[in-house]
Amino acid sequence: MNDPAEIWPCILQKAYAKLHGSYARIITGDPLHALHDMTGFSTLRFDDSFAEGSSKSENEVFEDLLKAVKGGYTIIFSTPGKASKKGEEDQLSEQYKSVGLMTGHAYTILDAKEFPDINTRIMKIRNAWGHGIEWNGDWGDNDEKWDQYPEVAQECNFQKADDGTFWMTWEDAKKYFNGGGICFSHTPAYDYRINSAFSDTIPSCVLEVDVSSPTWITFVISQEDKRVHQDEDDYEYQAVLINVAKPCDDEKWEIAVNSTVSGVRPSPDKWTFIQGRDVSLIQKFEAGKYLVVPRIIEASKSGVTPYVFGMISNKEVGADLSVRFLTIDESSRVFENFPKFDATLTPVDDVQYQKRPPGAGFPLTSVGDHIE
Repeated sequence: MNDPAEIWPCILQKAYAKLHGSYARIITGDPLHALHDMTGFSTLRFDDSFAEGSSKSENEVFEDLLKAVKGGYTIIFSTPGKASKKGEEDQLSEQYKSVGLMTGHAYTILDAKEFPDINTRIMKIRNAWGHGIEWNGDWGDNDEKWDQYPEVAQECNFQKADDGTFWMTWEDAKKYFNGGGICFSHTPAYDYRINSAFSDTIPSCVLEVDVSSPTWITFVISQEDKRVHQDEDDYEYQAVLINVAKPCDDEKWEIAVNSTVSGVRPSPDKWTFIQGRDVSLIQKFEAGKYLVVPRIIEASKSGVTPYVFGMISNKEVGADLSVRFLTIDESSRVFENFPKFDATLTPVDDVQYQKRPPGAGFPLTSVGDHIE
């Protein structure tokens, strides 16, 4: 990235602009959307937790941060780009500059530590630009606390350097950042994408997934970005949900988990339709058979809602993991949020899907009744 002759970022930017219709449409935007688009991995958003401000939600966010750091995931926090009152942007910018931060900017979280003995939770943060002003508050590079608590400095491997990296308390992070999230990047990752559509409220296909041994799988419903439809005043993301069911003894299916606002916290007994571009469910599936049903709360105005149904697993579809494409009858009570339901399932043999194994540059497109 330090090579002045590097051209791949320019090529990537041009491709991204063509996808969205123009360079103007990608000047600003949601960094979590960009991470999802560039990596394919699911994301977890913190914006609502920051806005709620409750101690429970804030503690859950920090717990998620600790787990994400341990898992090696990509974590970002963002600062507000606009003031709460019109015309106060300059004042907001100066306020942030005075403490060594930038407005309308994304920062990456490199580490998070908790020290109960001194009631301190701190995070290692990096300016994505790698240079410029740095945080000058508590636990900043020049703060005397590093000398007062040498055990903390040792645990954090603290090194004073003008490199765009700094430490900040969780309390200050809540004060100055207004959102962010986690991108659940992992290796190995076998990525499968299925071209799909809702006809009224019925998905074009559901998945029968057979797992032979414990497997981590991410399912995600992705709708077209609003940027692609900027000329359409009435375009909105539809509220969607992912049901995962397992077979019962009485030849019915029973809900195992449903997607929620948090992709890493699926629920066995709540049906939460989320109005968002990408809605995901991340779960460790034990050996067994599962039925995965994409859902939409109501039909769109056109009656047809296109989407891409994604599946990312830590194992390749093959001997230990199989996936079949099926249609489900519209009379099934899964569409009425019943925890147990009958389902007439019919194989469908003309489903278009893509697969990309780890390290592959481009996905391979296939058509069939199952993932090969």
